[in-house]
Amino acid sequence: MKGFIAVLVIALIGLNVYNYMQVQDLKQQVARLEVKLNEAQQSQGVSDRVVAEATRALAQARDAISRMDTTTARNYAENARQTLERAGKSASEKASSTIKWLGEQTSDLRKKIEERK
Repeated sequence: MKGFIAVLVIALIGLNVYNYMQVQDLKQQVARLEVKLNEAQQSQGVSDRVVAEATRALAQARDAISRMDTTTARNYAENARQTLERAGKSASEKASSTIKWLGEQTSDLRKKIEERK
């Protein structure tokens, strides 16, 4: 009977050690996932900011066209194009379609600017 209790105590201690090691492993995995998530959110934030910047530049270019100020409109359109190039380098798959659409808008706007010269 004493031998059975000793084996049972040793088995319980072994189970506790195994559980402790598993908990520590899970903590490390969670920490690695949190780091990856933070990196992904930061890169997404950067591309969102760049897209917003390009959108503002396009709006300003359209406004300049409506005032018949082609020089300013050209500058804003060029700024939007350069901003979109930067965004394209760091964009995720979800943002790439938006960047492509904005690029098309920029091209259309540049054509309108050239027509108004």
